[in-house]
Amino acid sequence: MLQRLLSKKQPHTLSSLLPKISQYSVVVTMLSSALFLMPSAHAASCKIPKSYYKNVSCTASSNYFLAIKDFGAPVALIDKKGKRVVDLSRYQKVDADKLSGGLLPVLRNSRVGYLNMQGREVVPAMYDILTESQGWARPVSDGRIVVKKRVTMV
Repeated sequence: MLQRLLSKKQPHTLSSLLPKISQYSVVVTMLSSALFLMPSAHAASCKIPKSYYKNVSCTASSNYFLAIKDFGAPVALIDKKGKRVVDLSRYQKVDADKLSGGLLPVLRNSRVGYLNMQGREVVPAMYDILTESQGWARPVSDGRIVVKKRVTMV
């Protein structure tokens, strides 16, 4: 929009453009503030440890952090010391925000499963992706996990 204002053939003074610039800078500031808000109190207080990994983010647990590749593929779950706890390189996605009850939802070959904190698949990645508004997997709740398995008729 600002480029359109500046590209017109009429001369502009800074004072004539200032109201427009101010209007758009307020919108940009509001949008950028909204994009970088942390979703929880933990995330606001999250301190990412020094590690070998380049891209690290906080998880729902204050004890673990998610290391990802530049394009978003999961690499590892690391601890507060920056050491790898679980190798995640064979998975397409990991929902670290749903780490609960010591289990982490993972996606491999478009199938959902759950890993424990030792990296063992305690719920095999054989379940269908959930398609509801809460995401492709659910966290553990009261010791239970919601999964979906399509029944095929033969």
